[in-house]
Amino acid sequence: MKKTAKVCSFSVYLKRAREGGWVVECPALPGCASQGETETEALENIADAIQAVLEVRKGLGLPPYSRYKKAPVVRASRTGERREVQVEVPS
Repeated sequence: MKKTAKVCSFSVYLKRAREGGWVVECPALPGCASQGETETEALENIADAIQAVLEVRKGLGLPPYSRYKKAPVVRASRTGERREVQVEVPS
């Protein structure tokens, strides 16, 4: 029987970069940030970055963050516009 992939929603913060383009960060995964020329590209890039972080953490035997449920509230730099991205998490 094929396993169904789990999908999780992450809050990210998107803001315009001074030098142009967009910067986006995921406070639930400290240090997980990305950028893009457009808002759409930045959001796609952060979804890829979040998925990569989760895969690496799994490979190292570390917990992803909080049992694949809603990401914990983390007090981090919360400047910019809040958005949600959907990410397939490794099982």
